[in-house]
Amino acid sequence: MGLGSFSAGLSGLNANAQALGVIGNNLANINTAAYKASAVTFEDMVYQDVGGSSVNPNQVGLGVGIASVAPVFAQGTIESTRTSTNAAIQGNGFFILNGPGGVSYTRAGAFTFDKNGTLVSPDGQAVQGYTTLDPVTRQVVTNGPLTDIVVPPGVLRPPVPTTQFSAISNLDARAATGDTFTTAIQIYDSLGASHVLTMTYTNAGAGAWNYALTGDGAQLAGGTAGTPPTAGCRPWTAVRRRTSPSRRLRGATAPLRARSRGACSMRATTPC
Repeated sequence: MGLGSFSAGLSGLNANAQALGVIGNNLANINTAAYKASAVTFEDMVYQDVGGSSVNPNQVGLGVGIASVAPVFAQGTIESTRTSTNAAIQGNGFFILNGPGGVSYTRAGAFTFDKNGTLVSPDGQAVQGYTTLDPVTRQVVTNGPLTDIVVPPGVLRPPVPTTQFSAISNLDARAATGDTFTTAIQIYDSLGASHVLTMTYTNAGAGAWNYALTGDGAQLAGGTAGTPPTAGCRPWTAVRRRTSPSRRLRGATAPLRARSRGACSMRATTPC
């Protein structure tokens, strides 16, 4: 038995010992937020020509080695942490952080606020994002520079009531006339209290639907408990636009509308 047989067997032990170390590290980080497991790729070593008169090469391998240890960027399981500042990414992408060493990227969303109200990672790097709101549309401006996300402690922003919403619903094209489907829509009043409205679709014939928006009468000024007032809309087939009547919530200082200066946009599609 030559020396090559011992070295080949020893290389196998060494390579698999390293692979077990990678597996052990994966198991040790099973509860680490956004940890990406690593996978080991083996490769065979060089071959030794042992001679011979055959036209086929007479070669003996000299063992095995580790070709690479690479992270597996597969989508992990998203779990609820019951912490409002924690975040997760579904699909591709990274969170952007800014720290003493400059900009870095991570998929670990275990963020918290520091004493100054800055959203930070566990190692103290500031989470970057868009924080400027358009003064007219009140939408986030996403074409500006990234900045630290800061919510000053003790400072409360006034609640913003729901003034408009849109809904895209997938309705069954096989429904018979008179069939109904419902979906819930959450809105907020001027005091920041949440309310749930019900959008009811009623089939009015082939390719035509009516819809009505209803809520609990006890939550509306002048309403009656158990008698849901209705903000109805005209029939539609593909896309129908109509402004809903104004409904003032009890205790709120601003009217609630299905959509201000326009209408709720509805879209009917057939199932795939």
